[in-house]
Amino acid sequence: MELLPRKNVYKANLHCHSNLSDGKLTPEELVQMYHDLGYSVLAITDHEFCIDHSDLNRPDFLTLTGYEYQIVDPERPRRPGTKCCHICLLSKDPHEFKHIAFNPEAYDFKRLCHADEEQRQKFRYTGDGTVLKYYDTEFINEVVKEANENGWIVAYNHPTWSLEDWPTYSKITGFYAMEIYNSDCYMLGLEEYNSRVYDTMLKSGCRLGAIATDDCHYGHPLEDPRCDMGTGWTNICADTLAYDDIWQALKKGDFYASTGPEIRRIAYEDGKIKVETSDAVRIALSTGTRRADCVMAARTEAQKKAGCPTVVNAAEFSVRPEDKYVRITVKDAAGCCAFSRAYFLDEMQ
Repeated sequence: MELLPRKNVYKANLHCHSNLSDGKLTPEELVQMYHDLGYSVLAITDHEFCIDHSDLNRPDFLTLTGYEYQIVDPERPRRPGTKCCHICLLSKDPHEFKHIAFNPEAYDFKRLCHADEEQRQKFRYTGDGTVLKYYDTEFINEVVKEANENGWIVAYNHPTWSLEDWPTYSKITGFYAMEIYNSDCYMLGLEEYNSRVYDTMLKSGCRLGAIATDDCHYGHPLEDPRCDMGTGWTNICADTLAYDDIWQALKKGDFYASTGPEIRRIAYEDGKIKVETSDAVRIALSTGTRRADCVMAARTEAQKKAGCPTVVNAAEFSVRPEDKYVRITVKDAAGCCAFSRAYFLDEMQ
């Protein structure tokens, strides 16, 4: 059974900001730069503001319609120590983008949205526009539920930057994915590799994938090591680059996250997970329990002299009934990683 579909693979950034909110580049510049970097898919997810960017599409490049929504304590919205929850919404229909759980009276256009008046006139929302945001898991779940019911898929963003903790992320539901890596937060100096958060959510009963994103604001140019463009991406396995094919692949979990390595195959055969990758120094199995396993390349000269391989490209791991789920992490010689989503055992029947 092929767990990672053998289809076309499209490199995507699913979280970035243009100068319509707090990014430095125009939507047109973002599309050109990501295209030049070899990407095929880009979601321009400006803060609290969504418009259709399909006019920027090309035969080999697709924009997804989406935006980023913030949930924060309204009494302490701008303090550095305030917890918040950020989520990215992607619309099933590129031309339908009614904002979820929105209150125009509470919306700070001056700070959040730099769009011109013509673009602002396109702003639409569901409901009566009287929603009052407040930060707790009940409200987060209500927003995600409303989004799902109105044709959006929702990703959970950068929990480290958001100062969120186990009591929050162990109880939130309805997401298709969470950010296991976020470039912008990492370049700010935060440890925004979130494998432990991901496992906590999985063990709490959530079933969701893992994505890597840039969250690009372009605060530093490409030649600067701190640039937040092109260092975290999601490889989407789909039949074509058509909007619906890409959106449905994300909803189904047909993707993996990466900051470098490739995962070329994940299959379940004869009670084992079989993995094929690009050159790696470590391929690891994580499960829903303490049990784990890994295959590693030689790390010392003695190991190399003993004939141990200096890179690994494949691994096989047994699957046990108590594992609950399995997922794969691949690390290369540069320390970059790729992360599969979690595959639950009932998917492998």
